[in-house]
Amino acid sequence: MLFGEASTELAPAKANVVRIFIDKNGFIYPDIAIKDRKLRRSESSVEQYLIDHPETLHALYQEYDVPDVIDFPRTLLLLEAIANRKVQEINEKLNNYTSVSAIIHGFRKRAYGNAGYLSTADNVALHRDLQTNSRNMLIIEVYWDGTFISGVRGYKYRGFRLLEEQAIPNAHKVGVGLRRVLSSIETDTLNVVGHSLGAMVVTDLLFDKIPPQPYTHSPVTPPQRINACLLAPAIGSEEFTGYWNRSIENALDNYQFFIFHNENDFVLNKTFDVGPIHLDLAPTEYGNTSLGCDYNGDVGKLLHLFDGFSAQSNLPILIDVSQRSDGRAMGCHLLRCYSRLEKFTSLPIW
Repeated sequence: MLFGEASTELAPAKANVVRIFIDKNGFIYPDIAIKDRKLRRSESSVEQYLIDHPETLHALYQEYDVPDVIDFPRTLLLLEAIANRKVQEINEKLNNYTSVSAIIHGFRKRAYGNAGYLSTADNVALHRDLQTNSRNMLIIEVYWDGTFISGVRGYKYRGFRLLEEQAIPNAHKVGVGLRRVLSSIETDTLNVVGHSLGAMVVTDLLFDKIPPQPYTHSPVTPPQRINACLLAPAIGSEEFTGYWNRSIENALDNYQFFIFHNENDFVLNKTFDVGPIHLDLAPTEYGNTSLGCDYNGDVGKLLHLFDGFSAQSNLPILIDVSQRSDGRAMGCHLLRCYSRLEKFTSLPIW
């Protein structure tokens, strides 16, 4: 999933929108146009592309005022400078809005192009459902390399192998990399919405899955009050094991999770018939999606996990959306099927 041509392919962002594009390694795209085909030749890595194109790299060193040092990777200094400029862009807008929310798409979502459902279209729908203009909300749209495969090529298990072998590892690194921006936003409260595999990006943003190693330079976890909304999360409850592995030790829990789970979501259940396509997997195969569809009581397992945490932990607020308002089963997995729900739009956090 490449975003090098976003500046030419996408219409300019509206005044209440800031966009962050981030590659599979958590490297934030600089504000330059890069041909996606050339980026693909550099292993879909922004950093590797810049190394492969030294003239572009050195021009960015000058533009972002990156010092020439010997004992520290200069590309990492460039990454920090790119992130800082994005933080500055967001902070300069904050006083004009009453709240700020980051939205993170899931697996197999392009931002532009002709194939598949576009994350940009999902974001337009979410803006409409949340009435971001009338509510005077600043929205941070996060576009990340959740990989892509067409419906035809993803027939049977190829798509889920891509999920397990590439998209999930990417999500871990993107979540950590995203801290470079979101942890430095000058707001008391930040809302974060993650749909599908975007939920894994959210959890890696907020805490370390294993305790951080000494002398590592991982970006700090967010210190703000975080309202984390996970819509149809394509994760298992085990992702919360390191819930308290954070950079800053707080006496009180500054995170509140809202988890929208749906036992009828056909994508999370991985068992469905669509035309000639028949799929019969367990949600724990090819990447665990059991929390989002409460497979084998995984929602209860999450609550049991929290029972073992500090008494100061905020219990996640669990919202069952398995049935539509008219009583029919909610089989849809699309973000727009969740973002239009009153249970989501009426949350008191917006």
